[in-house]
Amino acid sequence: MIEFKKQYIVEIWKNIKNKITASMVKFSDGQTFQQKYDNGELKGDQGNPGKDGSPGTPGKDGAKGADGVGITSIDVVQSTIDGGNNVVTVNLSNGTDKSFNVRNGSKGSSGTNGKDGTPGAKGEDGTSITSVQQTTTSSSDGGTNVIKVTLSDGSSSTFQVKNGSKGSAGANGTNRY
Repeated sequence: MIEFKKQYIVEIWKNIKNKITASMVKFSDGQTFQQKYDNGELKGDQGNPGKDGSPGTPGKDGAKGADGVGITSIDVVQSTIDGGNNVVTVNLSNGTDKSFNVRNGSKGSSGTNGKDGTPGAKGEDGTSITSVQQTTTSSSDGGTNVIKVTLSDGSSSTFQVKNGSKGSAGANGTNRY
């Protein structure tokens, strides 16, 4: 085996590197390097993905879509028994409807009585009526009587009561015996 020193190889390369073209290098099938390159036959390993490009301009608005289907009404047929079915019907704007059942739950058991609450604080004394007096008396038809009510806090209030008119005499009674 022939050994070449690195410096000799470098010198040889310097002398031939600008003199050899891709058309001069032939492969075992007879084609040149340049022919295989032009035909796209020379491919290396796949490279790394490139960087993302800058965002494009926004596209035009799309065409108006068809009207959707909406709910026009909801009907419920209720059951009042434990475990009974409630039928819910959803009526749609396209003339169709969808129904489904909602089952009643069973009545739960009675809960236990809660503890008595703690007594509240004593409230303030209230105000009561200590006296009612008629301060003006009238016995005439349409006359005014004045009543004064006095409360335990010392305040008082008065109001008037009008006499009614004397009624007309009634018919004579008959003796039944």
